[in-house]
Amino acid sequence: MAEHLAHVRDARLHPARKGRLMKIEDIDGLAEANVAAEFYHQCRLLGLRCYLEVPAYSSAHTRSNRFRIDCLVTHNNEALCAIEFKTSGSTPGRFSRQARAYDGLGIPWTYCIGQEQVIDTINWVLSLKARKDLGAAA
Repeated sequence: MAEHLAHVRDARLHPARKGRLMKIEDIDGLAEANVAAEFYHQCRLLGLRCYLEVPAYSSAHTRSNRFRIDCLVTHNNEALCAIEFKTSGSTPGRFSRQARAYDGLGIPWTYCIGQEQVIDTINWVLSLKARKDLGAAA
C-alpha cells in the first residue's frame, strides 16, 4: 500500500453533528473507486495515460452487449491494457461474464484487487509498455 494512504486506510466518516467535524472509524477495506483513484493518480505521476469507466461492447453481455472497462491504459494512442478493480478480499471468477468480456477485448488485462495491489499492477503495466517499446524499436 502507498505510505501516504496508510493513515486513511480502513477509515469511515460519520455524519457531522451541528458545528462538529466528522469522526473517523475503522472499516474493513476501501471501495473500488478509491482503488481506481489511487491507480489513476500513480499512472498520471508516471506519465501513463489512462481512462476510467470506458464504455465497450461485448458479446458476453447478452442483454445489452455493453459493459464498462474500469480502466483502459493507452500508449502511443493505442490501447495497451485494461484493469478491473475489486475491493480487498474479493475473489473474482476468471470465467465470469465480466472476465469473458475483458478477454474479448483482445488486449492484456488484469484484476487489481485492493489498494495493496496498485503498485504491482502499475509495474505490470510498465512491463507491457516496455515490451511494446522494444517491439516498436526492432
